[in-house]
Amino acid sequence: MVNKAAPLVLHRLFPVREVFRHLRHSQYHKASDEFVEHIFKKRFSSVDLYDHMTSKGVHVNFCNDKGQTPLMVAAFWGKDIAVEELLQPPFLAATNTTSDLSKDGKQALHYAAEEGHLDSLQLLLKFGAYTEFRDNWGNTPLHYASMNNHFECAKKLLIYGARVTPMNKDCNMPGAVAHNREMATLLNSRILVKV
Repeated sequence: MVNKAAPLVLHRLFPVREVFRHLRHSQYHKASDEFVEHIFKKRFSSVDLYDHMTSKGVHVNFCNDKGQTPLMVAAFWGKDIAVEELLQPPFLAATNTTSDLSKDGKQALHYAAEEGHLDSLQLLLKFGAYTEFRDNWGNTPLHYASMNNHFECAKKLLIYGARVTPMNKDCNMPGAVAHNREMATLLNSRILVKV
């Protein structure tokens, strides 16, 4: 008997599996490969994937050699389904802790803003990601959205309360690192309104 619900489940789990594969860590590779070997034998859920990965010693907040967690990798690559799955039970990936920082001091929200992945950014914000976290260079997610001309991401960060006045280590506010006039106008006009 063919399980007709399996394709939907597979559709939601393959992005999570791919995130684990992107971490390029042998522990993740082996556990995710073993999971895929058995995936067509029965219907798997997020709980099954979580149980399988943790039984192999892989933790959802385990870091690769760059200090990136699966959530950070998912946000960097714009794997929205994986971001959503990792933020919910049973995974419950950390979003606002000091242990959830890469070696560069970035969080998942920094990566989503830097790469312009609006859907991932919105999911992170919806689950309570902090907009003011600074990386090792003092950049907030708004700095990254600004310097990479991701206008919609910048607008979404502002809606969720990101401030336009934090300065990075080069004493630049997000509006000062903008590479186009539209972005600079959006951010700098907010400074004038607040004064």
